[in-house]
Amino acid sequence: MKLKKAQLCIVFLFGLIVQLNAQNFSISGQVKNKTTGEPLVAATVFVKGTSTSTLTDANGNFTITVPKKGSKLEISYAGLNVFEYTVSDERSGIVILLEESAAVQLNEVVVTGYGTQKVTNVSGAISTIKSGDIEKLRPVRTEDALQGRASGVNVIQ
Repeated sequence: MKLKKAQLCIVFLFGLIVQLNAQNFSISGQVKNKTTGEPLVAATVFVKGTSTSTLTDANGNFTITVPKKGSKLEISYAGLNVFEYTVSDERSGIVILLEESAAVQLNEVVVTGYGTQKVTNVSGAISTIKSGDIEKLRPVRTEDALQGRASGVNVIQ
């Protein structure tokens, strides 16, 4: 009698373990830029509510284990909007297209030495002399037109 109870308990535990492991399954897919269609290298794929995450490979492919159907994947890439995908029965061949973020688009940029800055950051460092002002002076040389007009410029003859 005790042997049958022990066997029944073992069968029950085995069934429970199989059931718990069946809930975790693997999802694979590819992450691409919606505008260009190019695969995104090193995009982050994160299972919401867990600490499980992965990065896409050189072809934009990823594989990640999710706890159950209905879990949410959060896909992000620098400069692109974060995309949320709800896991369904489909487990492979998922293609996720990320759109460019409106907040990241550049408006006006000034190229400086080894980097770039927005125009609003460097506008105080730019001096402008209008052609009409130069024509009124009728200078003999170009340096004479700059003398006293551009801040920080000293003309030495």
